Amino acid sequence: MLVNSKQLGMTLIELMVGLVILSVLLSLAATSYQGWIQNQQIRVAAESILNGLQIARAEAVKNNSNVRFVLCGLNNPTPNSSWDILAISAGAPAPAVSPNCVLPLPVAGELRIQDRNGNEGSQNAVVAVAPPGSIAITFDGLGRVIGNLDGSLTVTQFNIANPLGGTRPLSVTQAPGGAVRMCDPSPNLALNDPRHC
Repeated sequence: MLVNSKQLGMTLIELMVGLVILSVLLSLAATSYQGWIQNQQIRVAAESILNGLQIARAEAVKNNSNVRFVLCGLNNPTPNSSWDILAISAGAPAPAVSPNCVLPLPVAGELRIQDRNGNEGSQNAVVAVAPPGSIAITFDGLGRVIGNLDGSLTVTQFNIANPLGGTRPLSVTQAPGGAVRMCDPSPNLALNDPRHC
């Protein structure tokens, strides 16, 4: 008597084909995932600068005094998004040097309100500023941008990119009236697109 038996499992060739297909899909996904990570680091750096500027402006208005936002990561070997917020406070001793900012040194009469290390979620993001050589923005008690007390140039735009593969650079612009905006400098966006710089 013959019994009809069904094959349970798979052959070695079927298993090998399945593994090849899986490895191809994983390699494609890994490339996309790596690009996504690099673009997220750009976004984190841009949002941190945007938030820092908004905090500095709000502190200036709240205390009716000058507050300085300093992008101190520019002095690092790889310019990153480290920053300090320093408020003018008469008679205050100079705050200790920030672990995130080597230069410029804080001066007497300034209090450190907040600081950020550029390695917090955006270690590969690189920041460039316009005009070149500027590092600070000072807000007055009305939230407007005024000249820096040390006579240095005022930053008007922060350009954030990622040399390790980020494809979506972002910019943060600072208007003289104090308004701050994050935008996309991509030439693929229409000029009337609200995201465009």
